[in-house]
Amino acid sequence: MRRREILAAPLALGSLNAAEQPRPHLFVNRARLDRVKQKISGSHSELWKMVRENAGRLVGRMPPSKYDNQGEMRTAGRGIPWQALMWLVAGEPAYRDSAKNWMLRICEYPRWEQNNSLAAGECLFGVAIGYDWLYDQMDQGERKLVRDKLALQAEAMLNAPPVHHDRWLANHNHVEHLGVAAAGFALRGEVPRAEEWIRQAQAVFRKALEFSGPDGGSTEGHQYWAYSAESILRYAELARDLLKEDLYASQWLKSIPDFIIHSTLPDFTAENCVMSYGDSHRSYDSHGPAHILYRAAAEYRNPHAQWLAQEMLRRGVGRTAFCSWASLLWYDETLEPVPLSRQPVFSHSQDVGWVTGRGAWEPGAVLTGFRCGPMHGHKVQKYYQGLAKPEEVAGGHGHPDVNGFQIYALGKWLAIDPSYERPKWTRNHNTVLVNGKGQLGEGQTWFDRKAVLAARATSAILKAEHRAGYDYTVGDAMNIYPPAAGLTRFRRHFIFVRPDFIVIADELAAQGPSQFEWRMHAEQSLEQRGGARFVVRNGEVAMDVEFLLPQALEAKATGSLLTVTAGPVANCLVVAVLHPRKADAPAAVAKLESVQEGRLGIAIGGRRKLVLDLAGQNVTLV
Repeated sequence: MRRREILAAPLALGSLNAAEQPRPHLFVNRARLDRVKQKISGSHSELWKMVRENAGRLVGRMPPSKYDNQGEMRTAGRGIPWQALMWLVAGEPAYRDSAKNWMLRICEYPRWEQNNSLAAGECLFGVAIGYDWLYDQMDQGERKLVRDKLALQAEAMLNAPPVHHDRWLANHNHVEHLGVAAAGFALRGEVPRAEEWIRQAQAVFRKALEFSGPDGGSTEGHQYWAYSAESILRYAELARDLLKEDLYASQWLKSIPDFIIHSTLPDFTAENCVMSYGDSHRSYDSHGPAHILYRAAAEYRNPHAQWLAQEMLRRGVGRTAFCSWASLLWYDETLEPVPLSRQPVFSHSQDVGWVTGRGAWEPGAVLTGFRCGPMHGHKVQKYYQGLAKPEEVAGGHGHPDVNGFQIYALGKWLAIDPSYERPKWTRNHNTVLVNGKGQLGEGQTWFDRKAVLAARATSAILKAEHRAGYDYTVGDAMNIYPPAAGLTRFRRHFIFVRPDFIVIADELAAQGPSQFEWRMHAEQSLEQRGGARFVVRNGEVAMDVEFLLPQALEAKATGSLLTVTAGPVANCLVVAVLHPRKADAPAAVAKLESVQEGRLGIAIGGRRKLVLDLAGQNVTLV
């Protein structure tokens, strides 16, 4: 269902006159402000310190002036709430005056970048917040200038909708329509068209939650997930306060803490925080996620989310994030935090196809990640399959990374994902090339959604099992490779044997004799120890990599890339054992003891034996 059909549906908003609209009313009112003021010297003191630090970097300056530049205009819009909040809570005139100057200057610009872009959405939101929070500090002329500019820009967003306007899961859509909604709520009762702006935003956010899967995740990784999550949560707060509409029944919203928690590194820092995928990084940088966690913790009484939010800010994660001012408003000090050590060590985000397993929650533990799933998740895939000619409903920050894996151990990255890349290539992930070809979706700046849709291609995790001694995941690449590759089967069995062994068995088959190229990227260096044995090195940490099958293979290490090529053959079974360890510890010992009728017997570490039944997808550890 496209945008024009969604927006044709009637949505009851009610009505409100300007005289009935007390200020402020966006996110805060006088009663809420009084409660916050009482807490800033006690339970909220650290959050108040953070707000003051960030606002202090902006006060007395003027906003960026290059109104055609997306980055500068996004910065301009984001600077207003920090300073205006300082005025509301502390009553310090310097912050009021600076926030007003930012707002008035931005409203003098002839346009906000492209007017229908991320930058325009950020400016709409920031200026709308300033208008509401500083309303009684402006004279009539100033109010008119801001009001007219907000109306002009909101109409521009509606009349020339952005590229992503009907991609319901795209972060662009959420940011842009949050701006439209904020403008509508700020001017409701003053500008008749404000009701229409709210109506459109309401439709977009309802649709976004309808298409979001139940696991709280995103196929674009954690940073782009956070950009959407913070926008959706801000809209949810506005909708509940001002429309009396409660969006928090959404299972996606309920699950967002789990998506963060289970990908958090055991010894996370501000610069090295999360195991992710797609166009996402190891740090959250600009988009939290402490404020996201605080909101979810308060709403769903999630003590683990509360603990992680507090610990993240203590370690410097997200202290300068663009929307972290919301932490001051969203933190509920009555919820007692509970450490993550009481959480499961295994997680399966079933909709997006993301599995993590760890040896423990303590620093130094092994953390593994495994990716396999449809381009935009299983819920959206089902929608695509029901259409004769599907059009994408999400963005292009995903990667051609099906059956890819990552390994982090003893505080070091060992097998890595490429993070943000342009263009996007399967060869940059820890997966397989077939006859030199990667997966559908590769080769363009943004993930090629049209190629995947045209082929009706998908992939899936067939099994994700957690046992006391191991985690066992099976990913099926299905038809995600182009027909020219000739692939008929690629099932990856990924087994994490606690605390520190990983067994990977790949079932590969093609229409005729083919070359299968197994690839793994290391963080730093690789050494070949002879034959099919390698060692990854990263400082004082190493990882042994030994290939037990096939017997005929070509293996080599080039810089930080390990490739193992088998073929030309029509069928192939590649089996590797990986063992992270301290660099000065003895190398791992792995031995293939038996191969019989699809059952592998592998001795690992001289202590245990793993039996893998490929057809039955069953693991026995003795």
